[in-house]
Amino acid sequence: QKFVSTLVHNNLRAMWHGIFSQQQADAFISRHLMNSSEFWTATPLPSISVSDARFKNEEGNNWSGPPEGLTFQRAIRALENYGHHAEVVMVGARQKEALLQTMTFPQQVNPFTSKPDGGSDCYGPMILSMLEYAALTTGIAVRPGAPENATILWSCVHDTATTRPPPHFAFRQQLGDAVFRVEGFTNRTFMGFRNGRLMFECLGSTRVLSGVD
Repeated sequence: QKFVSTLVHNNLRAMWHGIFSQQQADAFISRHLMNSSEFWTATPLPSISVSDARFKNEEGNNWSGPPEGLTFQRAIRALENYGHHAEVVMVGARQKEALLQTMTFPQQVNPFTSKPDGGSDCYGPMILSMLEYAALTTGIAVRPGAPENATILWSCVHDTATTRPPPHFAFRQQLGDAVFRVEGFTNRTFMGFRNGRLMFECLGSTRVLSGVD
């Protein structure tokens, strides 16, 4: 029996399923995921560490190295499972910068130039992950539970150290008969509404958690 000593991204898959301990997840994130010589490239989350001899920066769906849309999608739950919410925002910011280059949704992205792969577009996991990352910066995201126990994440978050949310934005999410709306303004005020009723008002880069009521 032989072991293949290749440093791949599959720890994120294990974290998605919640089978790591907190210590294991923290160690992977600090030592490997946020390491610029391994997985924290210009566009992060390559399938294989860029320092690994088996890494190949090739176009096409080959999982040989470049970051894949499915990995961006899985990373959200994987990181949230272990309380690494800041890293989710950071990954989303890098993904957004890459996709804005061509306004396309490819299967994978060049980890060094952040150029989207030109061989595909409208790839579902890339679209869905981008929407969720957007909801986690300037919008509303829902985390599951029984209907009465779901958690609402209201976000107006600066996704990088140098950028701010747009001067004005609004985001609407409906759950059953309840309509949730968040709105941000030029004075950096951030307001949340449920069925038209003001629930809170904040200032600056903020995330608010609430129940559905």
